[in-house]
Amino acid sequence: MGDVQTPETKTPQERKDNLLGLGSPKKLSISPEVMGVFSCHHISCVTSDRAWVHDKKSIILTNKAGETLHHLEDLCEDSYSGLHSVNNEDELFYIDEEYDIRKLSKDMRSTTLFTLTTASIRIPQCHIWMPSSFNKDAKWQYVKWPFSTTNQTSTWRPRCVCWSPFTGDLLVGMYIEEPNIGKVTRYNQSGELAQTIQYNDNELELYRGPRFITENNNGDIVVCDDDALVVTDRDGRHRFSYTGHPLGSGLLPGGICTNALSHIFVCDSISKTVHMIDKDGQFLLHVMEPQEEDEPCSLGYDVHTQSLWVGTLYNNTLSIYTFSDQDTVTNELPPSPGEDVLIGAGSV
Repeated sequence: MGDVQTPETKTPQERKDNLLGLGSPKKLSISPEVMGVFSCHHISCVTSDRAWVHDKKSIILTNKAGETLHHLEDLCEDSYSGLHSVNNEDELFYIDEEYDIRKLSKDMRSTTLFTLTTASIRIPQCHIWMPSSFNKDAKWQYVKWPFSTTNQTSTWRPRCVCWSPFTGDLLVGMYIEEPNIGKVTRYNQSGELAQTIQYNDNELELYRGPRFITENNNGDIVVCDDDALVVTDRDGRHRFSYTGHPLGSGLLPGGICTNALSHIFVCDSISKTVHMIDKDGQFLLHVMEPQEEDEPCSLGYDVHTQSLWVGTLYNNTLSIYTFSDQDTVTNELPPSPGEDVLIGAGSV
């Protein structure tokens, strides 16, 4: 990854302004166990009552009661990633088992190919003129022979997707195993490549292996990479990389999402909680108490109710947090850098 830029420390008044209009996160009593999956690797909210969730084997549509409303099984094997996203027509984009991107219709009756990628695992075949056996009297014949012209470890593969509500484009995080680099590609509504983001201003690689991707309200593209949250503007210029709080503590980021105030939420396997930072990378608070026996790994944000859906790595339970305007933080400043705010309860 390229040079890591850390956000400048803000004044107390600036940090106070960041929390104006932000309600304190409160965990709802609803914590459904999602039937049909063993864990929740990624969440795509559809309505205030429904969301798509996946584990290693399948994607399911569930509700707040944890019921399975629909399921798909042709899922890419790279399951610890943001493999799906929902558009404003409630259509589902997802990466299939052949590393192509498909779109499921709103009525869930038909699936269409949105775009092919160069990482398809389909093995092409050719016809070769050869003898039917090694006997000297054998007849010559055409036979089908499988072959591959690419090395799968050096081929770009999609790992995460995000539908843009602002442009209708699809943002895709891509990676190569060898030499362990990544990029972000933008596809228009016709499935045509419109943009590629890979390098910073110094021509250094921005990403090692994007796992989750989302678009912020201000147009920034937020990517969960190996050990940092990498943020660029809409044109692909590197703005900052968030590497944890307090400074030097490190970050193993997982699921990400943003809210209407352009705040960024990110799961962290080191602190075993969810960080909230502002649009400029300044730490604001922890959404939940650190988890001892489990850890948050996936996030989804419901724009209808301003609710944060949190999925865990080792079980199939969802926790839902809501942000109440009545609890707006206006009288107290958040702590200075190096101190944490722990708000809300841990997930069950």
